Amino acid sequence: MASNSRIGVFLFQAYSTFMATQSYIFYMYQEQSNTTCSLTVFGFFFTIHLNFLQLEYQGNNNTDPFTTHPKTMRVSANSLLLYCLVYGIKQRFSRHYMFRKFSNLVHHVIVFFISLSLASTASVLFPDSVSPLLYFLCFLLSGGKMLLWVFEKIMQKFEEKELYFERRRMSGEPIWNYLRRRTNMIVYPME
Repeated sequence: MASNSRIGVFLFQAYSTFMATQSYIFYMYQEQSNTTCSLTVFGFFFTIHLNFLQLEYQGNNNTDPFTTHPKTMRVSANSLLLYCLVYGIKQRFSRHYMFRKFSNLVHHVIVFFISLSLASTASVLFPDSVSPLLYFLCFLLSGGKMLLWVFEKIMQKFEEKELYFERRRMSGEPIWNYLRRRTNMIVYPME
């Protein structure tokens, strides 16, 4: 009988270790595949933009995009370099335990620099009247993802607060004290 319980404990420990390893590998693979997907899409569109720039300036020996649009090309090159820097930092520290706290922020910074670089190179290809629209789309794309992230964090805090008050209410506290505290939260939300 004792040997059966030892076998059961051993199998449980082995199975839980296997599940922990499997979930960690799945987490790392999922994070890496999202990054690889966005990197692939960025590389595809950036190469298309560079090929169109090369076609546009092919016959002009004296001009290039850096002389005709110096500020825009500087923004594009700098945002591309900053993207490479942040991506390198992400690859270097992705396994560090402190990185998990800031991984969403790093992802949003990467998306911002990707979209800024793409908008800058695309604004050289299109007329000047279209470039504000391209930059607006850039900030809308990266800002929308950032606002969604902030909204999810705020809602998560509210859910934690609601669970706290629900636990307090269920612990035997009189309903009048609970209602008074809830109305004070509504009337004086910052306290």
